[in-house]
Amino acid sequence: MKHFVSSSKAALLCLYCLALLILMAEYWKFMGDSETSTLPSPLQSVLYHNYCVHYNVIAPVTASFDRIGQILHVSSDVLDHRIIEQVTNWNAPVSMTVVLRSIDQYACIANFLRRIRRESAAVAQHLRAHLIFSKVWSGNCTIPQSALRSSKVRCEKAATTVEQVALYPANLARNVARMFSATKYIVITDYEHLFNEGFENIVRLVAESRLKEKPLTMLVYRIFEIDEKVIKSLISLQRPARADVGSWLLAARAGPRWRINAGVSMPRDKAELQKLYKSGDAVVFHSKYYPGAHEIDGLLDWFNKNGTDGGLFAKDRRYNRANWEPQFVSLWRIPFHDEMFPYQLRDNTVLRWEMCRAEYAIDILDDVFMFHKGIKQKSNDGRTWAIQKQNSKKFVKALEMFKARMDKEYPRTKESCPEPQR
Repeated sequence: MKHFVSSSKAALLCLYCLALLILMAEYWKFMGDSETSTLPSPLQSVLYHNYCVHYNVIAPVTASFDRIGQILHVSSDVLDHRIIEQVTNWNAPVSMTVVLRSIDQYACIANFLRRIRRESAAVAQHLRAHLIFSKVWSGNCTIPQSALRSSKVRCEKAATTVEQVALYPANLARNVARMFSATKYIVITDYEHLFNEGFENIVRLVAESRLKEKPLTMLVYRIFEIDEKVIKSLISLQRPARADVGSWLLAARAGPRWRINAGVSMPRDKAELQKLYKSGDAVVFHSKYYPGAHEIDGLLDWFNKNGTDGGLFAKDRRYNRANWEPQFVSLWRIPFHDEMFPYQLRDNTVLRWEMCRAEYAIDILDDVFMFHKGIKQKSNDGRTWAIQKQNSKKFVKALEMFKARMDKEYPRTKESCPEPQR
């Protein structure tokens, strides 16, 4: 009998211990989902050149290989809620590299990413994000405990110098986002690039047929700027009434706080864009800031064309001017960006130079387009000029090395492409 009692007590004690473990597990799960959480563990990291890469800090549960993945990079001091708008607008896979300005930003950026993943269904479904930082800050790419303790989801916005911005590794960040993307087709974009309704679905169908027929093709789309006074945000933060804060906090874990705005003023299709263009509220991208970089012939014909031949406005065009920076959809296996090129000095254009040497042709897409909020003026470029001046010597060296590499890797196209220039 005593043995039975002692056995019962032992069993009861085990049950209590099991219940305690379950409660602790649920508590830590809650803490991991709450805004006071720190970082996922273990961290997935690799050393790439002089940078530590912590990849898939957030990532979708499943991959969608046959879709068009948006390749994106952004500095940690620029990243904010606008990424939710960009992912929601794209509504397909996005691979984003976040470049840290300081190791102290690690926790707040990681917490911010995990928070928007909880609050936005689009982010949870589509966004995979990777953090990169200088290996000088961490020899083995681990994060100091002091940098992990922060529960903040917003990093403090510190002023940056021209010298700091000039060091921004734009092409390395682009390449990292590509390395950890998981789609057959890609489009390499910048922050706040937004697209017409259904862009990815429409262009994916074109890509499936055209890139199968001719893999060495860039499917080029037209890009515009739209005056901010006529455009609303696609999403907004759903704020509760002051009296209902308690209910809102209880519901925070269950559903997104971001909502799609009804009646948004974004151009959904070419007809709506044309109205804005005719009124002067939409212009070709950077046409007032840097004319020629994004001009594509036949704009008025493109606007007025009603039918389409396989989704293409024109086929098999050649890259014919060195300052042209066409934006395009392609297969994932195109060349990587040359990482020798410094920020703000042909760092993005250089990929087009190489693709010309690699004998890629250009198709112009019908109907679809990208747009950016705000029209950039020539008078806004003082800081850009200072950054370019800071990086001039690096650019000269990078250009010299690039030309030598092109002649070695693609000797037969030396006379076929425009001469790279500043």
